[in-house]
Amino acid sequence: MKLLKIFGGLVAAIALVFVIGGAVLPKDFHVEREIVVDAPPEVAFAEINDLRGWEAWSPWKERDPTMVLTYGDQTEGVGGNYSWTGKDGGGSMKIVKSEAPHRLETEIDFGEMGVSNGAWAFAPDGDGTKISWSMKGALPGLMGGWLGTQMDKWVGADFEEGLANLKPVVEARAEEVEKAKTAGQRALEDAAEAAEEAGGPGGAGPGAAGAAVGAALEEAAKTLGAAAEAMEEAAKAADAASE
Repeated sequence: MKLLKIFGGLVAAIALVFVIGGAVLPKDFHVEREIVVDAPPEVAFAEINDLRGWEAWSPWKERDPTMVLTYGDQTEGVGGNYSWTGKDGGGSMKIVKSEAPHRLETEIDFGEMGVSNGAWAFAPDGDGTKISWSMKGALPGLMGGWLGTQMDKWVGADFEEGLANLKPVVEARAEEVEKAKTAGQRALEDAAEAAEEAGGPGGAGPGAAGAAVGAALEEAAKTLGAAAEAMEEAAKAADAASE
């Protein structure tokens, strides 16, 4: 009987510590991770500003193959939104601030677990961009204080994985954009050179110069069109890889 009383006292003491700890520990949390990518801020920002692109790097989609995403009518910029359901429950997210190419903020509704606020910051870092991903909120109930002490570890690990997945996606898109710019610049230079050759001494004259410029500009348009198509195909390939 004495042993039973001691055991009961220990259980009561543990329960009291749990209750007091849950009440005293701060329920607010803040998690933040960052990574540097070899891409300009505008390219990195564009990848985050369209929620449909998140499937290509999201750590949660990869971890839960049963997850179903439902996109709203708008997925890009302020008002862009989607919801999800999976083995661990569901929720929704929407973009509430979009300031290209520097900052983006989201509101994430986890249902009974409350609402959290996410934020992305994009800052030049040498020839690349430092991307910062953060989330803050408050956890409800007695468990909130205890869970809050673990959020940096749990969510931080997800953020690190997501940013590591995002890096090659952003850098591949930056490479496509750079190729398109280079192709367009080269085509315009060819057009200027053709005009100079046709209109200069020994050239074929103004009429021929105009024709040469027209042909060169037409070629430039084709080159830029091909580059744009390549970028579109790259985007489709990234989307297909995430499905």
